[in-house]
Amino acid sequence: MITFFETIGWSPGIGDPTIMGWLTVLAYFVSCWLSFKVYRQGDQIFHRIKNKQKFLWLAIAVATLCLGINKQLDLQTFFTASSKYIFIELGIYNNRRSFQELFIVIVAMGSLVICVGLFIEFYKVIANHWLAIGGLVFLLAFVVIRASSFHNVDMLLGARVIGLKLNWILELSGIALIIINAVKLLRRQELARQRYYRKCA
Repeated sequence: MITFFETIGWSPGIGDPTIMGWLTVLAYFVSCWLSFKVYRQGDQIFHRIKNKQKFLWLAIAVATLCLGINKQLDLQTFFTASSKYIFIELGIYNNRRSFQELFIVIVAMGSLVICVGLFIEFYKVIANHWLAIGGLVFLLAFVVIRASSFHNVDMLLGARVIGLKLNWILELSGIALIIINAVKLLRRQELARQRYYRKCA
């Protein structure tokens, strides 16, 4: 395995040791913690198809945990280096742009299909989850497209808007959607609990 890492020119390490990098990791872990709280309190928060809604938030918690870990393990760079090595071995590296473009199209279409599928699956209770579903699908697509190492995409994500890199803004926006959704659900449960105690008092 070490020999393979040396061959493709990749080694395990911290992917983004900057303040914004660690801030993003923290945001992922906060979203994971809040999502898990929604899962744990699901029986009180949700009123219909409770198990399905709870499972969704458990899946979101696991996904954001994995994305947070990946943020610093930088496994998409390993994917990029491995793909480059395979393309060279197959003799198709000079045609990589066509494969990269096809890859991005497939990811975009796949993300759309997943998003629509989740909306259909939870259409009866979509008001509970639409922000989180949109945020999660966006994040997954964002990470996979970054792994494509398409030069124009890298240039775009590296551009700065009001002093911040676009990739920071996009990634943190996706995380924020999940956090906002989770906080709304937890807050709604807390208000319901307070009303219940006032009624019983």
